[in-house]
Amino acid sequence: MEVSYLISEKKFLHYNKRTKLKRNFESMDIREIIAKACQEGIRYYGDSATHKFYELLKEKKFMTTKCKRCSKIDFPPRKFCTSCFSEDVEWIEIPRKGKVYAFTNQKRALRFTYPDIIGFVEIEGIGRILTKIEGEDIKVGDEVELDFVDIDGLTLHRFRKVS
Repeated sequence: MEVSYLISEKKFLHYNKRTKLKRNFESMDIREIIAKACQEGIRYYGDSATHKFYELLKEKKFMTTKCKRCSKIDFPPRKFCTSCFSEDVEWIEIPRKGKVYAFTNQKRALRFTYPDIIGFVEIEGIGRILTKIEGEDIKVGDEVELDFVDIDGLTLHRFRKVS
């Protein structure tokens, strides 16, 4: 079991009870620690579909899985269908345009901060995707298009308001 303690804004201690390993992040800013933990989590956790999704993002491809048996599309991608449980799935491209369904500005949070906009984008044929949204004066119903951002070797998706 792993336990993390926030001692102060500049001091963070991580302790793994199984290995008895302590890591002190005193020299790092709390935001750097959280960003690094997110990147490590994505690299080391998840199934084969998760890993393939992030590899495809590196190639600037936005894809998910579709069941060959019942045609259900799952996002995030899965290695099996969440409807009929078939493992016979194929990778399909996700449309690169959508509409803002709902959003919020994060004024005080550790991972996202003002003026970051986090929201749901409705994509035809796929459904709603939780994502970061870039742009000025965002409104529900605004058209957005896919964009990619590279953060320390990790490629993520986001959507940008169509001007």
